[in-house]
Amino acid sequence: MTTTSGPAAFTITAIDADGCRHAVQAVSVELALTDGSGIIQLDAFPHAAFAGQLVLRAEPRAELHDRQFCVFNLRPGACNVLHLALETLPLVE
Repeated sequence: MTTTSGPAAFTITAIDADGCRHAVQAVSVELALTDGSGIIQLDAFPHAAFAGQLVLRAEPRAELHDRQFCVFNLRPGACNVLHLALETLPLVE
């Protein structure tokens, strides 16, 4: 659960197609992947133990929540690029 106690870990800025920047007041940002694999949530107010860190959470699509879970797949790109993908895997009973 996201709380808003204390300062945000970072500011959130949306950049439109023209390159204009717009400040966004948000507790978290959800990125729904267009392939339907899941949602990545970026937490602007992480727990104090994670201050100064980027906290991401992954969730499968709502209808698959009880049958699948998400795993991050990280691949390095250039020296300043990190590719982040989601894999959904079945829950094993």
